Amino acid sequence: SRLHRWDEAIAAFEAALALQPDLHLARWNIGMTQLRLGKWDSGWQHSEARLDLFAAQGWRAPSTAPRWAIGMPLEGQRLLVHSEQGLGDTLQFARFIPLLQALGAHVVFEVQPPLQSLIATTLPNTEVVARGQPLPPHDLQCPLMSLPLALQTDASGLPPPLPVHPD
Repeated sequence: SRLHRWDEAIAAFEAALALQPDLHLARWNIGMTQLRLGKWDSGWQHSEARLDLFAAQGWRAPSTAPRWAIGMPLEGQRLLVHSEQGLGDTLQFARFIPLLQALGAHVVFEVQPPLQSLIATTLPNTEVVARGQPLPPHDLQCPLMSLPLALQTDASGLPPPLPVHPD
């Protein structure tokens, strides 16, 4: 994969999965490779393996609310979106929050504490909570980096980055 030999990389990851079906990192790498190749649907699906990998390392979602997924209505729902990786990933994937609001969701966005003020300024119609703080009531939850899958995002539907303006 690092050599950009994508087909060989996918074959190697699939061979690893054949030997060890619960090798979440291999499935996640298949997803990342497929996304690089523009295979958005299968790429987003395989990238969900990151959650299994994180769970195996002790990570838990901050909420036990039902997970929002493709086809579930959002109109009038309070949706908790929780960041799960680094600051840069949170900034990049925050671009999906306005799409959720356009579908009628009231979004509660849990972010890393250093980003709370910046995100709250950038997304003024969003309830932004710092990770580790008490969560307000919500009906559904979704990991931030699962939004492209749930929104069935491809290259034609990729929203532009948010215009962030630090104080």
